[in-house]
Amino acid sequence: MPGEFIGYKDEIEKIEENIMHFGSGPAANIAIISGPYAGKTTFMDNLYYRFPLMSARIKIPAEWKSYEDHVRSLNRVRENIIFIDDCHLLYQRRVGGFEIMEKFLDHIATHPEHLFITSWNSFSWNYLSEVLHVEKHFPCQIYLSRFEKEEIRFVLMSPYDTGEIIFETGDKNTIERFLVFDKYPIHIKNIGKTINIPFFKLDFSLLRSMIEEKLQHEGKERKKTPEDMAFIRIRDISSGNMLLAQMVWNKSLHNSTVKVDEIYSPSFEAELDYDTTFIGFLILSMGRITQDGLEDAIGDEIDVTRSLAILRKYELIDTKDRICSVNPEAIRYIGSLAEHARMS
Repeated sequence: MPGEFIGYKDEIEKIEENIMHFGSGPAANIAIISGPYAGKTTFMDNLYYRFPLMSARIKIPAEWKSYEDHVRSLNRVRENIIFIDDCHLLYQRRVGGFEIMEKFLDHIATHPEHLFITSWNSFSWNYLSEVLHVEKHFPCQIYLSRFEKEEIRFVLMSPYDTGEIIFETGDKNTIERFLVFDKYPIHIKNIGKTINIPFFKLDFSLLRSMIEEKLQHEGKERKKTPEDMAFIRIRDISSGNMLLAQMVWNKSLHNSTVKVDEIYSPSFEAELDYDTTFIGFLILSMGRITQDGLEDAIGDEIDVTRSLAILRKYELIDTKDRICSVNPEAIRYIGSLAEHARMS
């Protein structure tokens, strides 16, 4: 049984209400949708262990060759509620790559005696909604929102005693304090490459935390402390992703001290051609996928081995036992590259 679960109270209540009404009318199948590393599997675990006697659990593996067997196995499930994690893995982003997904959706449509509670990667969900209208099969859609400052603070500070961590702000108040060196990816079609244009931008999260520190709303809001400012920055840098927030925290904590002005922010400088960007985005949208699965999906159109080597070189992906996943720190970077290349 999982331990204490943080956040998503409203989402859990909505799903529990749906489950309680199951049987009194048509099944309102549920899709739980989130970005990579946003906690959807932990969320699914928590839900499953609330209804263990009436539920079955299926987790789609990263190995494509076994997917059809998993869809067939649904016919043998006798429990009323079926939890299925990582449903987006049932398709391949290529011509003819929707056969297994369509069989899966057809099974759901023809078995109203079951309530299907499923999870999906948000990038794949958006794509499948466009091409297959997958949302029609799931009247109840739950989007896992980002964690807010206080939830992040609770998780990150829970291992420490009160006063054990010191939060400091710098004493510089010049414009340089709020400037961040960044890079803007530009895809050049003629040469098939993406280059980064360097530029300075305002660090809005730091600027906002400084403004919030000074503002008093009707005299009721307390002054923002360095600790408040630190967790505002961590929330903004991580986009509320708890795993990334933990990584930012670990790289910002030095000798029991966190300096607000020096909180770690991931930065990448990679020169990727269109094909390599596509491979990176495909891994991002699948969450995890084997190299064989990538090669099956891509065919001979792209040299997958070469593209994976480039992505590893710039530390944008991780591979273990031939299973590829995006480096959590690179989620926003690869997402922005794909957006500029009009892949998402």
